[in-house]
Amino acid sequence: MRPRLRLPDLLWLVAALGAIALALHRLEEAGRGVVLERLLVEGTIPAELVRLEGAPIGPVVVVAHGFSGSTVLMRSLALSLAANGLAVLAFDFPGHGRHPVPLDGDLFRVEGAAARLVAATRAVLAEARRLGDGRVALSGHSMAGDVIVRTAALEPDVAAVVAISLFSPAVTEREPRNLLVIAGAWEGRLAAEALRVAGLASAPAPPAYGVTYGRFEDGTARRAVVAPLVEHVGVLFAPTTLAETQRWLDAAFGRPQRAEPRLVERGPWVLLLVVACVLLARPLLRLLPALGPPPDPLRPAWRTLVLPLAAATLAPPILLRLLPPDLLPLALVDHLAAHLALFGLLLAGLALAGLLHGLGALARLADRVVREGIVVPPEDDRALTDTVLAELRWALAREGPDARIRAATEACDRGLAEALAAGARIAGRALEAETEAALEAARSWRGRLACAAADTPCLVSGKGCRTTAGLLASFVVELTVVGDLRDLARELLVESEPDPVIVGLAAAGLALAAGSLIAPEAAVPLATARAAIKVGIRNGLLRPKLVAELRRLSGEAVDGAGFLEALRRLDRRAALAAVRVERLRPLVDAGEDLLAIGRTGGRRAALLAVRNADGIDELPLFRRVAGAMGEDSAGVFALAGRNLSRAFRVYRAGEEVLVALRLELGKLAASLAGLVLALVQAPAERLVRRALRGWS
Repeated sequence: MRPRLRLPDLLWLVAALGAIALALHRLEEAGRGVVLERLLVEGTIPAELVRLEGAPIGPVVVVAHGFSGSTVLMRSLALSLAANGLAVLAFDFPGHGRHPVPLDGDLFRVEGAAARLVAATRAVLAEARRLGDGRVALSGHSMAGDVIVRTAALEPDVAAVVAISLFSPAVTEREPRNLLVIAGAWEGRLAAEALRVAGLASAPAPPAYGVTYGRFEDGTARRAVVAPLVEHVGVLFAPTTLAETQRWLDAAFGRPQRAEPRLVERGPWVLLLVVACVLLARPLLRLLPALGPPPDPLRPAWRTLVLPLAAATLAPPILLRLLPPDLLPLALVDHLAAHLALFGLLLAGLALAGLLHGLGALARLADRVVREGIVVPPEDDRALTDTVLAELRWALAREGPDARIRAATEACDRGLAEALAAGARIAGRALEAETEAALEAARSWRGRLACAAADTPCLVSGKGCRTTAGLLASFVVELTVVGDLRDLARELLVESEPDPVIVGLAAAGLALAAGSLIAPEAAVPLATARAAIKVGIRNGLLRPKLVAELRRLSGEAVDGAGFLEALRRLDRRAALAAVRVERLRPLVDAGEDLLAIGRTGGRRAALLAVRNADGIDELPLFRRVAGAMGEDSAGVFALAGRNLSRAFRVYRAGEEVLVALRLELGKLAASLAGLVLALVQAPAERLVRRALRGWS
């Protein structure tokens, strides 16, 4: 059945899509009136020129992103500055964003990767001077803070530097010029670092947040600001960051100060977009097919789940620490790729080990289901028929039908022989010529006449029935009051110890004859079950487990001793009172199953179902088989009836093992996919960048 979305899921889906649409609309509105132009600096550095639409380009602010960032992350700052009349030239460092060139070397060595980042920033500064009126300033976040501080020391005409989340040992008392340091209140050490940098200019007085030290005219202005309620990324979207940056740059460029600059606050809408995309996963996951819960033997305990994940998570950084940092071709992406590759490799190895170890659990699961599992036949008739045919072939592989058929014909049980032959034909098994001859002899009038006298005692006493025909005839007798009176007379007069099951079933028959104790709709099923069970017990045809169950039910439904005593005293009222009608429900259900089997598979199938059932609760299974296979069910019951429950336990075990195996293989495939993605990430990224570069 295909997965469907329920009403709460549909409402959730509509709400998530509405939130996404609203966030995208507000983000688009935030950039209204501002022009964004993409360009390449020196043919390789992707950059974006952001300016006020229709306004001439004056001073230009070069905006640089932090580690693993890009121009997209700095767009809120760029749009806000452009909305207030400043042109912004934002760019991607090597190894980041749309930049096609990888970044190699050590970021923590000035002569390594840091030198390449400074060189890229100086190239963008040169382009900014060409685009504007020659006045330039620098702004950067996190890793770029150190880069722009070192760049400003090499470029004396930089009017101001705005470092967000700064950590740089290159800051001195006078370098860089006109430095504003902004940190988030939740950034801890970086907030303290901002105050330390301001203290270089305030000495000997202690520094304070929000106080400007020095003068813009001689380049000594310095200020530390903390943006409230934000962390390392949120500080880029904070209104405090946008307003302080605008005022600082206006003062550095000598532009008129605004009491309240226009702020492009995109942070809440970016957050809404991210949250809505995450929440959208819930209704979409409902559309995936459900594998169902894993079987009990494979349900992972916390040790089997937490310990492998912890090992795969903690081991990569420790192992990668032992490698030299310049061993990888990229300082950023490839280091991350190596981490993910090692994580995926460890996780895949652990998953494979768990899969191999789980094969024993799968075997134990199958064995438990076969021995103790609930018998659940397939819902689909085709699957049920295939399961039954597989069991027939298995039964024939263990023991051929010929010997059983010939034994049945010799015992004058032509009905059983015919049923066994039908089962063999259903399974596609050819009979031996000798067996075919024995069947033909049993079908002839001579064979029938020779066996006719075999069941004469059976019709009189109900015991010693040798043939299926005799059993069916005895069954018809047991449906009447005559059979009940005969059984009671035998138990009272002949048997030294009355059988409580026979007494109880006969008492139920007399109660049925009374008519007032049994509901009409239950009368026929009860009579059918009572007659079939009495025939089976009298002729030793029932399995011991079923007999024990019937003895228990009979004892609960009929007070045998009280009933016999009432019969001796000819007390009709006391005899009927000994029958507990409310306890006859299991027998009524059994009778309904037998009637259904008889209607679809024939009377012979119903009789064979009673002979082969291991309990009353298995009769619905025989009923299900008879409903799917019709007249062929008699042959099935004769040949493999006592193994049908085992066949369906095997079927259920196969289903559960298959589900468990799929889960384990799915985990292994996911781990291997993560490993492959990690290994191909860097080459694929280079190819995409080259394609974008060629397209642009």
